[in-house]
Amino acid sequence: MKYAIIFILTSILYSGALSQESISLITPYDKDTINTKNPLLGWFYMNASDFSRISYRIIIVELKKEQSAEAGILINVPLLKMKNLKSSQLFYPYDAPELIEGHRYGWQIQKIENNIIIDKSEAWEFILALPKVPKFKKYVTLKTKGDGMLYEAVGGKIFFKMDEKYYSEKLNYYILNEKLESVYSSIIDDEKSSKTEGELEVKKNGSNFYELDLGNSVKAGNYTLIVVNAKAEEYKLNFFVK
Repeated sequence: MKYAIIFILTSILYSGALSQESISLITPYDKDTINTKNPLLGWFYMNASDFSRISYRIIIVELKKEQSAEAGILINVPLLKMKNLKSSQLFYPYDAPELIEGHRYGWQIQKIENNIIIDKSEAWEFILALPKVPKFKKYVTLKTKGDGMLYEAVGGKIFFKMDEKYYSEKLNYYILNEKLESVYSSIIDDEKSSKTEGELEVKKNGSNFYELDLGNSVKAGNYTLIVVNAKAEEYKLNFFVK
């Protein structure tokens, strides 16, 4: 009777071990934030002796808001599905749909034989980090060519300077929102206020410093400041308001 009980318990434990997933995801870790659009995806297969006779399929999906990785793998159209993988790691392919910053993704590794899933890992998720907005000095130099950077309006204001090689009595300016619509605001010279809407009064040659007070007229979003000098040269600055 004693040995029968031991045999039964051993059988239960053994069958439970077989039912556990033999594929474990390694990287990116579950709910990790990554900083590259082509991350290394790695996993581990516990039955190493069987390694030469197995192949994997990887599935990556974009997750909807508050959707779990498990639900996404079952329901969503795959962003990437690759089969017959022999290695236990894969760099996200450069020719695959590009991962989007700030978006969440679910992924899973499956063991396939005769087009049948015979084993699979858990479904994990990761998020691609948003680009970091660099911190700048108080005054930003406007340039005739955009540098592709996005500046933050600090305290509802933009501080900038213009380096002109010649004298301009006035500078015209306008601000465009993401729909390329003009947005009203006022610009104030550090030394003398300019109350003419849409114009800047330039006091001297060289570096002229300005303070752009957005007030309540500019809501949260991305904008472009364009300043035009007397020779119709445009200086641009991309900025955002939280």
